[in-house]
Amino acid sequence: MVNLCKSDQFTLTKLAKVILPGLVFTAAVAASAIVIADQVAINEEKVISEVIIAILIGLLIKALIKMPAVFAPGVEFSFKKIIKVAIILMGLNFSIAAVFSTGLSVLAVIIASIIAAMGLMELMWRLLNIRPSLARLIGIGTAICGASAIIASAPIIDEADDSDITYAVATITVFGLLAIFVYPVIGSFLQLSEFHYGRWVGVAIHETAQVLAAGFAIGNEAGEVATIVKLTRTIMLLPVIFIFIQVGQKGRRSDEPFSRLLSAFPAFILGFLGLAVVRTAGDVLFTDSHLWITTLTAFNQLSKFLIVVAMAGIGLTTDLTKIKNLGLKPLIAGLIASIFLGVFSLSLFQLFY
Repeated sequence: MVNLCKSDQFTLTKLAKVILPGLVFTAAVAASAIVIADQVAINEEKVISEVIIAILIGLLIKALIKMPAVFAPGVEFSFKKIIKVAIILMGLNFSIAAVFSTGLSVLAVIIASIIAAMGLMELMWRLLNIRPSLARLIGIGTAICGASAIIASAPIIDEADDSDITYAVATITVFGLLAIFVYPVIGSFLQLSEFHYGRWVGVAIHETAQVLAAGFAIGNEAGEVATIVKLTRTIMLLPVIFIFIQVGQKGRRSDEPFSRLLSAFPAFILGFLGLAVVRTAGDVLFTDSHLWITTLTAFNQLSKFLIVVAMAGIGLTTDLTKIKNLGLKPLIAGLIASIFLGVFSLSLFQLFY
């Protein structure tokens, strides 16, 4: 038992040493972005959000400087893991009733948008003469939750291979990254309130990290609403995979489709909901407690900083030179799907909400 504990401690220490350099570097980029955002404020109003600045700094570093290899594990950790920690901590910003009311209020739009986007891609593979499996992966990535949806669904989509996964993930990443910069401009031009903008972004943009970036680029309310809507949309991955299983879209790698269905569930959502329950209970038990308010404020600030760290990680891990290797037709399909989802979901909100 003692030797086992020592072995575990050694492994954790070694892992920390591997991750720490890149994590510190990414945090430094995030801190720089926050300072720059504060410095360029006009009348204490930020001209550009720190999340956008963090992504831009990361992209510039990736494009202009050969980043030391020792930073790579920590930078990847910042993007893939820190964003989930930030989302979990955001659960303390909401009561559980607010989470469910916000999520359920847009469920019809989410379902309609998923069906429409995936239906569009069934048409696109015929029009553009691309592989059906590639079109379906782009469709599910656009409609639900980006790369994670693509990777989770690929084994149960007939004839999907590694090249399809690579092309689909790259396509989704490209247009999701563009959306981070385009959606805030459109939202401001249309004079959408933070609440309405957040709902739209949560339905229309692909990856969770991209949704947070575009949401918080406008304001805290927009970012928080976008997060709840996006998590609701992410859960829809489960019924979509279930439907693919039921209609017989079984690939050669799906020997245990229902275990894959279970593994596709994003567990960090449970953490988010758990802390929303804690917030609800805490507000009842510690209504006038200064310590409770101070604790909530501290975790809120930590969550915001971790979001900026994750955005820096996005920039530092995005290689724009790979765009030229995608091929024209997948890019066209991804562009059409992205524009369609944005216009379709916004139209539904404008017509019925």
